[in-house]
Amino acid sequence: MRILVDTNILLDYFLDREPFEDDAAQVLELCQTNAVQGFVAAHSISTMFYVLRRGYSVAQRKEILLSLCQILRVVGIEDWQVVAALEDDCFDDVEDCLQAQCAMDCNADYIITRDGKDFAQSPVPALVPQQFLTLFN
Repeated sequence: MRILVDTNILLDYFLDREPFEDDAAQVLELCQTNAVQGFVAAHSISTMFYVLRRGYSVAQRKEILLSLCQILRVVGIEDWQVVAALEDDCFDDVEDCLQAQCAMDCNADYIITRDGKDFAQSPVPALVPQQFLTLFN
Protein backbone atom coordinates (compact mmCIF):
# COMPACT_ATOMS: atom_id res chain seq x y z
CA MET A 1 0.00 0.00 0.00
CA ARG A 2 1.22 3.50 -0.85
CA ILE A 3 0.18 6.64 1.02
CA LEU A 4 0.90 10.33 0.74
CA VAL A 5 1.06 11.93 4.19
CA ASP A 6 -0.34 15.46 4.28
CA THR A 7 1.54 18.28 5.98
CA ASN A 8 -0.97 18.57 8.83
CA ILE A 9 -0.35 14.97 9.91
CA LEU A 10 3.40 15.54 10.01
CA LEU A 11 3.00 18.74 11.97
CA ASP A 12 0.73 16.92 14.43
CA TYR A 13 3.63 14.55 15.04
CA PHE A 14 6.46 17.09 15.19
CA LEU A 15 4.55 19.62 17.30
CA ASP A 16 2.94 17.03 19.60
CA ARG A 17 -0.50 18.42 18.81
CA GLU A 18 -3.06 16.72 21.01
CA PRO A 19 -5.15 14.71 20.48
CA PHE A 20 -3.73 14.00 17.02
CA GLU A 21 -0.10 13.12 17.68
CA ASP A 22 -0.66 9.44 18.57
CA ASP A 23 -2.45 8.67 15.31
CA ALA A 24 0.19 10.59 13.37
CA ALA A 25 2.92 8.60 15.12
CA GLN A 26 1.21 5.32 14.22
CA VAL A 27 0.97 6.34 10.56
CA LEU A 28 4.66 7.24 10.48
CA GLU A 29 5.58 4.02 12.28
CA LEU A 30 3.88 2.01 9.53
CA CYS A 31 5.98 3.90 7.00
CA GLN A 32 9.18 3.51 8.99
CA THR A 33 8.72 -0.26 9.31
CA ASN A 34 7.86 -0.50 5.60
CA ALA A 35 4.42 -1.91 6.35
CA VAL A 36 3.26 0.77 3.90
CA GLN A 37 5.23 2.90 1.49
CA GLY A 38 4.96 6.53 2.55
CA PHE A 39 5.44 9.68 0.52
CA VAL A 40 5.55 13.40 1.28
CA ALA A 41 5.08 16.26 -1.17
CA ALA A 42 8.22 18.36 -1.69
CA HIS A 43 6.39 21.56 -0.87
CA SER A 44 5.43 20.07 2.52
CA ILE A 45 9.12 20.04 3.46
CA SER A 46 9.52 23.79 2.97
CA THR A 47 6.21 24.49 4.71
CA MET A 48 7.26 22.45 7.74
CA PHE A 49 10.71 24.06 7.81
CA TYR A 50 8.94 27.42 8.10
CA VAL A 51 6.28 26.36 10.63
CA LEU A 52 8.77 24.59 12.90
CA ARG A 53 10.90 27.74 13.23
CA ARG A 54 9.10 28.74 16.45
CA GLY A 55 10.34 25.75 18.42
CA TYR A 56 13.49 24.64 16.65
CA SER A 57 16.77 26.12 15.41
CA VAL A 58 17.72 25.95 11.75
CA ALA A 59 20.03 23.01 12.44
CA GLN A 60 17.33 21.17 14.40
CA ARG A 61 14.74 21.71 11.66
CA LYS A 62 17.13 20.41 9.03
CA GLU A 63 17.89 17.35 11.14
CA ILE A 64 14.19 16.66 11.76
CA LEU A 65 13.30 16.96 8.09
CA LEU A 66 16.30 14.92 6.96
CA SER A 67 15.18 12.14 9.29
CA LEU A 68 11.69 12.39 7.81
CA CYS A 69 13.20 11.91 4.35
CA GLN A 70 14.60 8.60 5.59
CA ILE A 71 11.05 7.45 6.33
CA LEU A 72 9.04 9.03 3.51
CA ARG A 73 10.01 9.42 -0.13
CA VAL A 74 9.74 12.98 -1.44
CA VAL A 75 7.48 13.59 -4.43
CA GLY A 76 8.28 16.71 -6.45
CA ILE A 77 6.03 18.96 -8.45
CA GLU A 78 6.52 20.38 -11.90
CA ASP A 79 5.71 23.87 -13.09
CA TRP A 80 2.75 22.63 -15.11
CA GLN A 81 1.27 21.12 -11.96
CA VAL A 82 1.47 24.45 -10.15
CA VAL A 83 -0.31 26.14 -13.05
CA ALA A 84 -2.91 23.37 -13.16
CA ALA A 85 -3.52 23.74 -9.41
CA LEU A 86 -4.01 27.48 -9.80
CA GLU A 87 -6.49 26.90 -12.62
CA ASP A 88 -8.37 24.05 -10.91
CA ASP A 89 -11.84 25.11 -9.76
CA CYS A 90 -12.49 21.82 -7.91
CA PHE A 91 -10.13 22.74 -5.07
CA ASP A 92 -10.48 25.90 -3.01
CA ASP A 93 -6.99 25.39 -1.59
CA VAL A 94 -4.10 25.27 -4.08
CA GLU A 95 -1.92 23.41 -1.58
CA ASP A 96 -4.50 20.62 -1.30
CA CYS A 97 -4.65 20.38 -5.08
CA LEU A 98 -0.85 20.05 -5.18
CA GLN A 99 -1.04 17.32 -2.53
CA ALA A 100 -3.54 15.44 -4.69
CA GLN A 101 -1.29 15.81 -7.74
CA CYS A 102 1.68 14.47 -5.79
CA ALA A 103 -0.47 11.56 -4.61
CA MET A 104 -1.32 10.73 -8.21
CA ASP A 105 2.33 11.00 -9.25
CA CYS A 106 3.46 8.45 -6.67
CA ASN A 107 0.46 6.19 -7.35
CA ALA A 108 -0.74 6.55 -3.77
CA ASP A 109 -3.72 4.53 -2.70
CA TYR A 110 -4.69 7.18 -0.14
CA ILE A 111 -3.91 10.66 1.08
CA ILE A 112 -3.67 10.68 4.88
CA THR A 113 -4.94 14.03 6.16
CA ARG A 114 -7.07 15.57 8.86
CA ASP A 115 -8.79 17.69 6.20
CA GLY A 116 -10.64 14.95 4.35
CA LYS A 117 -13.47 17.24 3.27
CA ASP A 118 -10.97 19.44 1.42
CA PHE A 119 -10.08 16.46 -0.78
CA ALA A 120 -13.63 15.59 -1.83
CA GLN A 121 -12.71 16.21 -5.49
CA SER A 122 -9.37 14.44 -5.29
CA PRO A 123 -8.77 11.53 -7.68
CA VAL A 124 -6.92 9.84 -4.79
CA PRO A 125 -9.20 9.15 -1.81
CA ALA A 126 -8.39 10.91 1.43
CA LEU A 127 -8.63 9.28 4.85
CA VAL A 128 -8.15 10.69 8.31
CA PRO A 129 -5.47 8.79 10.24
CA GLN A 130 -7.99 6.84 12.35
CA GLN A 131 -9.82 5.64 9.20
CA PHE A 132 -6.52 4.60 7.65
CA LEU A 133 -5.33 2.79 10.77
CA THR A 134 -8.65 0.93 11.03
CA LEU A 135 -8.49 0.00 7.34
CA PHE A 136 -4.87 -1.11 7.62
CA ASN A 137 -5.50 -3.26 10.67
